[in-house]
Amino acid sequence: MRYRINLAGNRIVDATPEETRALRPSIRAALHRWRCPDGDIEDFCQDVEIITWQAIVEQRVLGDRYNRPEDALLGFMFQVAWNAWRNHSRKQSTWRELLCNEMPDMVGPNPDACLEARDSLQRIAMHPDVARILLVVLDGPYPERREGLPKSTFWSRREQARKWAKDVDAGHWREPPQPVPATPWKRKGRR
Repeated sequence: MRYRINLAGNRIVDATPEETRALRPSIRAALHRWRCPDGDIEDFCQDVEIITWQAIVEQRVLGDRYNRPEDALLGFMFQVAWNAWRNHSRKQSTWRELLCNEMPDMVGPNPDACLEARDSLQRIAMHPDVARILLVVLDGPYPERREGLPKSTFWSRREQARKWAKDVDAGHWREPPQPVPATPWKRKGRR
């Protein structure tokens, strides 16, 4: 690990990946001190190493404040680790996050029946007269369809959609109501 002078005249750190990896115990201790969960510390250490190595390649690790390049690199890695941990800990979506290996194995339903039903519906849809007859048979009389259902269910929304489609098909469709435009703010008469 050594310093180099870049084109702007600044001292930058030049290090190998092995030298960057040698500083991992210090980053692990810092993350532990910042109360990072033990299961996430290794992931954060790996992220810090990757980001640091990219910064070394792009010559962004400055060492003007430090006498030794080890101190400059360690300071940069601490800054990256702190920012990564702060961004992760403040994100609310990760507070109750379950990793995929912690979730129990759940068996889902067999999709073969759904796929067969989809294929048969696609074959029926190719013949509109057959599809129309099936829809009439499936619907049944109106009171029996609505019996015991609350008003805000899928079925009532389906009925409204069918009613709207029938109106459009019959030519009774009208434009949806448009909002009233806002009136301009009235100024007082005198200034």
